[in-house]
Amino acid sequence: MWSNWSGRPPQEAAPFLILRAWTQFGSAFTETWRIRDRHGRTVREGIPREVVAGAAMPAEGGLTDEIEGQHFEYTDDRYQLVIELDGREVARTDFEVRQPSDPRTIR
Repeated sequence: MWSNWSGRPPQEAAPFLILRAWTQFGSAFTETWRIRDRHGRTVREGIPREVVAGAAMPAEGGLTDEIEGQHFEYTDDRYQLVIELDGREVARTDFEVRQPSDPRTIR
């Protein structure tokens, strides 16, 4: 289900994290990620990251990106985070963007 922001301009999301960890890599690799809306449009793209083998393992804390200042044009339960390693998609997950329940929490 999706809806616009009732005629209001796009809203800024509260800061959030993208956390992940990789195992079973014996060499370095390039990781990229992007957030897509239900129409397949990219709304945010991470900077390609060269990862040294072992540096992204759970025991090492994995990888973290903090996202701030992200604006979403509408609420929806079908935004997706897509992750690629060396240009090949290895993970995809859906997530929901909701309108805050208290309008005073919007910056």
